[in-house]
Amino acid sequence: MSETQDRFRGVVRTWNFERGFGRLSVDARGAMIPFHISEVLNACADEIKPGDTVEFAFGQFQQRVCAVQVKVLAPTAPAATIPAVKAGA
Repeated sequence: MSETQDRFRGVVRTWNFERGFGRLSVDARGAMIPFHISEVLNACADEIKPGDTVEFAFGQFQQRVCAVQVKVLAPTAPAATIPAVKAGA
């Protein structure tokens, strides 16, 4: 593996906390790529949520394509922190 790998952006679509496994969408067509918590550089398993924006490189595990060196860029905001809009405001 070279020291410089191309980096890509994607969005976490599914996340299974118990297994430490999820899938990213990598393009507008909805292509999905798997990733494992062991490849996440800056977040714990309980911090990853569907909707998080991530940066990653393509790698292989058991001869299948997967995301490696995953970095969470923009975590989704919890629903409780989004202010409600009053009707007629």
